[in-house]
Amino acid sequence: YVEQLGYATEEDAKKLFHGVVIRYIKIPVYKPLTLKDMLGKMDVKLLSDTSLFKVFRKYIKRKDELVCADFTGSMSPYYLQLMVWISLKHSNKPLNFTFFNDGDATADYLKRTGNVGGLYMVNSNSIDTITKYAYRCVIGGNGGDTPENNIEAILKGLKKFPETKEIIMLADNWADMRDYALISEVPVPVRVILCGTNYFGYKTAVNPQYLDLARKTGGSVHTMEEELLDLASKKEGEEISLGGDKYIIRGGKFYKR
Repeated sequence: YVEQLGYATEEDAKKLFHGVVIRYIKIPVYKPLTLKDMLGKMDVKLLSDTSLFKVFRKYIKRKDELVCADFTGSMSPYYLQLMVWISLKHSNKPLNFTFFNDGDATADYLKRTGNVGGLYMVNSNSIDTITKYAYRCVIGGNGGDTPENNIEAILKGLKKFPETKEIIMLADNWADMRDYALISEVPVPVRVILCGTNYFGYKTAVNPQYLDLARKTGGSVHTMEEELLDLASKKEGEEISLGGDKYIIRGGKFYKR
């Protein structure tokens, strides 16, 4: 994108180029590159460890977990980490996934809590199969307004994969849950990997809604630097510390001090 700023008058500006330059790269039609091909060319030593890698390394056993991942636009740096992990950790055992984008391209005013849609579910150990579902989710919609349908993704994922004993959720710390009121319907622990708490070195406070989700389901919260594993034991009036901030439980919910 080219924008010229070094001019004094509008007439001078009209003589300069403004606009977008598009460069095309020719790819052989007979053999398009798959995600697996591209990742296979990457030097994995260059991939720094992340909170996602740490949690998956510790908790994914490929038995009865369900991975629920926010695939809205702002989450691309994080869900790409998920695809890298899947590619690098090939297994004969399939894993359950629910990708969500908060309603595909549904207009915001038409979204109804619990039935927003934009869910893409798959049970597989094939990177190419999983990538197909991930791609459909990404092109289906980018979320629209800020809140996301996290709990709907969990509940409908549990309906699709009833053997699930634990949820691993890739969540956007910057976005509230559209269906926060449905947390009480979640019957299994949710381990929340919070994305966006450290954005290019700028630390942001943890969204208390995800602390509530973990506490009320007997799960945990994970950031790059810290993890909270015993939230279910916290009582009314108790305080916790995370990311240098303090949170207190009032009326059954966490609030930042």
